Amino acid sequence: MAADLIPMWFQHDVALPKKVAIMLVDRADEIETMFSDRFARSVEYYCMYGDAYGLAHETIPLHRTQRNTTAEAVDAKAAELNQEPVRVVITLRSASWHAREQARYWGWYADAAHQKHGYPQLQHRASRDSSIAGIGYAVVVDGDDGPSLERGHPCDLFVDDSGCTGKVEPPEVIIRRRLPRHWLARQYPKLKDDIMVAESAGGVRNRDVLEVYEGWYHGSEDDPGRHVIACRGVEKALKDEEWTDRPPWAYLRINPPTQGMWGESDVARAAPMQIERNDLSEDIQTGMFWQTPRLFVTQGLIPDGALTNSPELPVECTMPPGQHIQKVVMEAVHPEVYARLQVLDQVIFECMAASKSFAAGEVPKGLESGRAQRVHYVISNRRHKPAITEIQAFAEMCMRELAKGEARAHNADPSHKVTINVSGVTKDISATMLELDVETLQITAKPASSLGLDPGTEFDELVELYKDGIIDRDQMWANSTLSDFEKLRRLATAHVDIIEAAIDEILYEGNFTQPETYLDGQRAVKMATRALMRARLDGAPKDRLSKLSLWIDNVVGNIENAAKKLAADAAKVAADAAPPMPPPGMGPPPGPPMGPPPLGEGPMLPPTVDMGQPPAPGPPPM
Repeated sequence: MAADLIPMWFQHDVALPKKVAIMLVDRADEIETMFSDRFARSVEYYCMYGDAYGLAHETIPLHRTQRNTTAEAVDAKAAELNQEPVRVVITLRSASWHAREQARYWGWYADAAHQKHGYPQLQHRASRDSSIAGIGYAVVVDGDDGPSLERGHPCDLFVDDSGCTGKVEPPEVIIRRRLPRHWLARQYPKLKDDIMVAESAGGVRNRDVLEVYEGWYHGSEDDPGRHVIACRGVEKALKDEEWTDRPPWAYLRINPPTQGMWGESDVARAAPMQIERNDLSEDIQTGMFWQTPRLFVTQGLIPDGALTNSPELPVECTMPPGQHIQKVVMEAVHPEVYARLQVLDQVIFECMAASKSFAAGEVPKGLESGRAQRVHYVISNRRHKPAITEIQAFAEMCMRELAKGEARAHNADPSHKVTINVSGVTKDISATMLELDVETLQITAKPASSLGLDPGTEFDELVELYKDGIIDRDQMWANSTLSDFEKLRRLATAHVDIIEAAIDEILYEGNFTQPETYLDGQRAVKMATRALMRARLDGAPKDRLSKLSLWIDNVVGNIENAAKKLAADAAKVAADAAPPMPPPGMGPPPGPPMGPPPLGEGPMLPPTVDMGQPPAPGPPPM
């Protein structure tokens, strides 16, 4: 009934009193008026952080005469929360071999999307926005080359979250962008004339910038919603289509809300302490001004220009009789004021759950090994566990909306290609190689590694694992990310990588190729045998199991042939080194000539005479 009385921009089955583009802009203005206090607070918090502009279309002067401890705490917390990279893992709601194949492709897609869209930087900015305004968000934008991730400013988000409780999300989301007039005219040539005369975003600085509003309403197959892009001052919509899914956005609240969509702002918690600190800083500056020594002198005693090169300020006044000059030094402020400033700085960091030692780059003494540093990180980040969970949920939402964007791009263009990253190599494949039914995907985010956060600590831990015998040398190099040793790492693991590539080509692509003779045969048999057993347990197709088994047999054959060839080569070498044998039937070769040896080669011995058998033992003759 209410829908009939108050038509909304997203309705299809009613006669709209205005064009849908105008209604979308009016709806954004209505939400901004309804929640004007929230928008005003967000602008105030950004100004307190140090954003001199606040909203992009309105210049807000900011004259700071104090140390901005709030900004330091916000930056320290955002850096600490995002120091551990997040990796998205995608699986399918099935245990079939096809599902496992798809999970591999989706994993490669997630790795490529992580780099392509600059997700680490986007996550860091969303965390900072959440700490300042209570919420940070990103929007998936459909383009000619596929979807892309875009960070949005909280002051440009229009959401009526009055009915949001628990997991209930707002069905209507509107965002605002400020885009150059000529760029819009090139993107929408049919509306170029209207765009060139549309009103600007306001102010001389933004005279060539227009406000563009994009709105989504969550519909269904039976009752489709709407997706509209409108420009303020242009009556026709830049884009108008049906929409049957949730708005393609992901939001982050590191301090979850008590109700509604907006989380709690760290800057709001620290505002009273920061304001007090600003006042004290101003008092100190005033006191330092009055601390300059004053010379109270009798009027006319010092001619103009006679007092030079002196920090003292002369003040002419009526002096007592017999006294012409008096020097007075004013005390700036009480020492307790400086102590209070230090207390306020500490309280600001504590109320934001930020680490002052992390902001200063301090590391506790005794953390000499990689394991010790890892344990310190785990213990010190226990207080951030809820916030890290929210960051992982944000990564999952971003990846799910990107996957939906790839499906929409494929539906619009069946030849659409997606980018994947396989072992550090980026390549494009057809979107048909991915299971584009996004509802079957299970997306989870977790830390990218359990090793150290910086390359040095990570390498120390790998060396410790190698010394303990948990991993071998090849695995140590394979898991190292030190850029200084990248060439060495690629060479050190080449003999393993080529075997894994050959096994994957058989199991996951069904292509059989003869094993190369230069492979490490013993390692290849060991790795392929384990992969064969794992694939059999996972339900791989029999033809691929047979191909891998044949590949193993061929590797064994190569090993045997190499052993035979080696034995034959050794026999040939031994035969070449032996003396030549005489021809058959000629007898042994003649010996050396008889006679005494040459002089100098040994003593001359008398010739031996055969005397017969010795006599039998008995008594001597008489």
